[in-house]
Amino acid sequence: MRYELLRDAYTGLVQEGEHSEDDFEDQVLEPARKIGRAKWWIDNRDSTSAMLIELLADPGTEPDENENPW
Repeated sequence: MRYELLRDAYTGLVQEGEHSEDDFEDQVLEPARKIGRAKWWIDNRDSTSAMLIELLADPGTEPDENENPW
């Protein structure tokens, strides 16, 4: 799920769009690396490339923990 979203974002923003690879790294990849919750990626699987930038700018405040701490 994560891979497909990031691949499609790269295609839409860098290859077909007006973003540079450095912009993509800063605006998409860096914030994406901080999201470890599969739920976030599943909930946002239908996002467009432009939406993904906005979503990654404020990914929410849920902790990156398992529900079961043991």
